[in-house]
Amino acid sequence: MATAGYDSIGAARQLVADALGRSLNEIPSDGSSHTIAAWDSIGHIRVVLALEAVIGRPLPSAAIATLASVADVAAEMDKNT
Repeated sequence: MATAGYDSIGAARQLVADALGRSLNEIPSDGSSHTIAAWDSIGHIRVVLALEAVIGRPLPSAAIATLASVADVAAEMDKNT
């Protein structure tokens, strides 16, 4: 559960930006693998690995398969903070 005042979307945007080697300005809050060009198959692996490093555990296969947006990243972060 996220703590009060925690901006999970902001943190997810930053994680995605860092994982994909992009500036934060290039990652909109509603961004996804369909709208962010760098979030291709290799980019997806980078996002997953970055998320796993932040939450401190491997993601289940089902979560990896459905992780497709900044909101999805934020939701996984919320589950683990």
